[in-house]
Amino acid sequence: MCVGDVHARGDVVAIGSRSTVRAWDDESVIKVPNESTPVAWIHHEAHYTAAVWALGVPTHRPTGLVVHEGRPSSVYERLDGPTMWSLILSAPHLAEHHGRSLAQLHVRLLSVTPPVSLPRKSDRLRCKLRRAAAVSHPGLGDVSLDLPPASGAPSLCHGDFHPGNVIVTADGPMIVDWFDACRGEAAGDIARTSLLLGVGGASSEELRHLPGATPGVLAALHDAYLRTVTSLLSIDPATVARWRRIEALARVAEGIDPAAMAGVVATAPADQLPSAAQPWRLLGR
Repeated sequence: MCVGDVHARGDVVAIGSRSTVRAWDDESVIKVPNESTPVAWIHHEAHYTAAVWALGVPTHRPTGLVVHEGRPSSVYERLDGPTMWSLILSAPHLAEHHGRSLAQLHVRLLSVTPPVSLPRKSDRLRCKLRRAAAVSHPGLGDVSLDLPPASGAPSLCHGDFHPGNVIVTADGPMIVDWFDACRGEAAGDIARTSLLLGVGGASSEELRHLPGATPGVLAALHDAYLRTVTSLLSIDPATVARWRRIEALARVAEGIDPAAMAGVVATAPADQLPSAAQPWRLLGR
C-alpha cells in the first residue's frame, strides 16, 4: 500500500483481494472490505493490528471501526511513503539491496514474542491443508496434515510478508496488512515469503501483489532475501524447504492453481537453497 500524495477523501489508495483502502482524512485511511469478504474478517484484522502495534512493531495504528457505505470498515493511521516494491520497480538494479533490507525487517519481526491473542499458525495451516486435500492434481500427491515439530518458542508471523506490504516512510519501513498474522514457526513465515517472491510456479495473475515483476528482479530479490534471513536467524535452508512445501499446499487452498504449486510440492529440493535461476525455472519462464 502506498499513500503518497493522496489527500482527497475517498480517493483509492490501494486495492487488495479482500478490501479497498481509501483516503479518509489527512491523517487516516479507511479499509473497506469487498462484498465477498466476511464482516468478521475486518474486525479480526483490526484486532491483530492493534495487538502488534501495542508491542512496538513498526506498523500503522488502528484508530477505529466505522460503517462506510453500509460495510463495517476499519480506520488506520495514514502512512506517507512508497512501498518497497515500488522502490524496487523504480530502480531494478537495487533489487538485491532491497532483498537484504526485507530480510532484516523480517528478522526484526520474527524476533518479537507474539501475543497469545493471535491464532496459532499450525491451526490455520491445518484448516488450509484440509481444503487442499480436496483438490485433485497429480503433482500434489497425498496431502498430509503433519507439520514439522516446533523448534522453540513461537515467533510473530505476518503471513503475507512481501515488499508490497512494506511502506518506506520518513520514520523507517512500516509493515501493513495483518489479517494473516499468527504465532508459529519462523521458518514457516520465511517459506511463505519465499513463495510470494515467485518460487514455485506463479503466473502474473498469481503475483498480483507484485505487479510489474520480471524474472531478473524477482530472482535477485528472492535470493538476497533468503540468503540473508536464513543466515541472520541461523535457520537451515532445508527446514525452510520443508515448510515451503506445506505453504505451497496452503496456497492451493487459497485458490492458487494447483499446477503452479506442484513444482514446489513435488520437486523442490529439501537440502538446497534455491539458486538465482531456480525460482523462474519452476515458473516455467
